[in-house]
Amino acid sequence: MKYFTDRWRLYKSYKPYLDPLTEQIPIELIYDFINTLDKKDTLQRLKEFKKWPTSKKLIGKKSFQEKIKEGSFSPGTFGAEYKKWLNDDAFEDLFLVALGNQQTKSKLLEAYIKNTVITHDLVHFFNGYDTTSLGELNVLCFDLAREWRGSWAFLVFCGGWLSLKLCIKTTYNLVPLITYIKWCTEAYIRGRRVVDFMYTDWEQMFDLPLDEVKRKVGIYDKPKHWNDSKLETYKYVLQNQG
Repeated sequence: MKYFTDRWRLYKSYKPYLDPLTEQIPIELIYDFINTLDKKDTLQRLKEFKKWPTSKKLIGKKSFQEKIKEGSFSPGTFGAEYKKWLNDDAFEDLFLVALGNQQTKSKLLEAYIKNTVITHDLVHFFNGYDTTSLGELNVLCFDLAREWRGSWAFLVFCGGWLSLKLCIKTTYNLVPLITYIKWCTEAYIRGRRVVDFMYTDWEQMFDLPLDEVKRKVGIYDKPKHWNDSKLETYKYVLQNQG
């Protein structure tokens, strides 16, 4: 029963953002879903993170993200390009959002959460997914290829349900749903091809050319369907149903 009550509570709490889908899903929504639905998965992932040899460089110390922010890199390198991309990104705030109302004195948990932040941001950075609701849903599909999370799957399902409603109420054809499935499938397939970002020592690649780093982690091109100008109109339509 708790399985259904948790999801119903989350849906009711965030219904204004999910039905219809708003252009910008609050990041608090995503982390509330994660903190509510993924506790067991997070604990298991935390144990794996602790066993990862590189975690010793992160627990109680600066995160990869913080090192990038404070570092100086040659133009064209991964470090320089990612730092430029991060200029408008308040990653410390994102870390606090991830904690929600919780307080932690655990250096392990703090390092783990900070590492999930760069993991999430790098999916945006390498693939070119924006931070709109649909961009975030594509990031979740990308991540689902490497790690199952009930919260991510539920949010992706919500996007599919709203696409179907749009087909029935507005367009009277299946194009919005088919387009949404194309985006999600493409993101999932791309996620299957890459290394696990969570367990990648990014510091070793700060000074490498960005293109070389992309190849090393399994990113060889841009998402075709996401960048298809013919499908661009459906991004607007899906996020402006109300």
